[in-house]
Amino acid sequence: MALQKLLDKNELQRLQDGFCKIAGVSAYCMNHEGAKITRLSGDDRYLHCLQERLALDRVMGEDSLEDLAIEEIEGQKLVAAIAIKARGEKELYWIVFKPEDMDAKTFDQILELLHDASITFLQGKLMAYGAEAESVRNERDSRRMGQSIRMNQATARIVQLLESTDPTLTIMSEWLQTVSSYLELDTAQIFKLQENDKFMDVICEWRKPGQSSCFDRTSHLPAYAFLRKQTPVTVNADTAMDPEFQDIYNLGVKAMMLYPVGPRESGFVVSLNHRSVHVFDAEEEKFTADAVKILENVLTGRIQKNSLNSAYVSMETVLDGLNTCVMVRADAGRRILYVNRLFQETFSEELKGDKFAWLLTKTAEETGEPKEEDTAYRERREVYYKEKERWYDLATSDVRWVDGSVVRMYSLIDVTDRKTGGNKAEKPKEKVEEKPEEKPEEKPEEKSQEKAGEKPQEKPKGKPDGKKNDKIISMKRK
Repeated sequence: MALQKLLDKNELQRLQDGFCKIAGVSAYCMNHEGAKITRLSGDDRYLHCLQERLALDRVMGEDSLEDLAIEEIEGQKLVAAIAIKARGEKELYWIVFKPEDMDAKTFDQILELLHDASITFLQGKLMAYGAEAESVRNERDSRRMGQSIRMNQATARIVQLLESTDPTLTIMSEWLQTVSSYLELDTAQIFKLQENDKFMDVICEWRKPGQSSCFDRTSHLPAYAFLRKQTPVTVNADTAMDPEFQDIYNLGVKAMMLYPVGPRESGFVVSLNHRSVHVFDAEEEKFTADAVKILENVLTGRIQKNSLNSAYVSMETVLDGLNTCVMVRADAGRRILYVNRLFQETFSEELKGDKFAWLLTKTAEETGEPKEEDTAYRERREVYYKEKERWYDLATSDVRWVDGSVVRMYSLIDVTDRKTGGNKAEKPKEKVEEKPEEKPEEKPEEKSQEKAGEKPQEKPKGKPDGKKNDKIISMKRK
């Protein structure tokens, strides 16, 4: 520990002057490098003494085993060098001159008193410095702990925005306020660049109490050049002036963190500003980068959700306009995901109880096997719905839904009229029934001939009479 950090030279000079006046000696003090740190107190005739150097060389340095060395000057005069240690190291040295009229014993006692007093004085300074250092360390740790608590609280509030159902503008404003309050900013904004990047809108702005806005309006403003950066930018108060950021300096901003947010096409840019002198530290930059990632997730999710909703509406419009019943099932056909308008009108009762076993499975009569779910990726077949006595052409296929998931789509077209020729729906696979043979009805002329005793005229063999005498068959086809 360097002595300069512990002692006030003026204070040491006053103590030295007082001691020399009371003890009747002359003295000055040197540091561990051999440089004087006080002026000579006492007789000025000792200013150019050479023997003091001899005594000092004997005690100076860590290699020296002596803490006290005395050399004769002339006559009864002596010079002594005393090494004062603190925490095991030699920190300072006293050079003390004995006058002629002082006996050697008294001089020894004065040297001993000066040595002990110096150690006590230096140790007191060390203890005071240690206590002060500990206080500073505790204050620093307390400040860091408080900052850590504030950061955790701010992070928790930002993370909660991921589940928020509030409008996007409300979420942006809450995010900006939370980040700005933690960083103790002067102003902060979220901009939206228009498609040509020549103009911008101020989506939301946060200002510290007493701070004025940088803008007199918030829409269709000329865009700042620095907002077009594709990567984060940090400008500190100690950053060299860069013409590229002249717009920032013109705004009166001395420190700024700039982050593009979300997809490039969204055009959102976050600007976090200090109008006062400030240098962002690594902890502030890390917190901001993490907060921006959360905001990006929120905005990306909102953009994807809006696109998904738009795609779903478009798809629904198309399917509702079809003259075909359409049903979509998810989870391998176990959960109804969508039905179009015609399907709802045709099968309203079935939808209430999810009664579609006839649609989703093949009957035992069709397969010759127990009923099982149709798992074919793409299939087309005819099904007969007994409850309605209707035939349907069923197409089943796995398709990619608007959210990217694979779902099963069923489309049904009523083909009952085509199969039955407009008559009542035929039931599948009934046996053929035969009617008994009937004799043809006799003509009136033949009856009159029989009454007159005449035989009816026989028609030539091999010539058809235009009437079929075949069996009349009535059958219902599948």
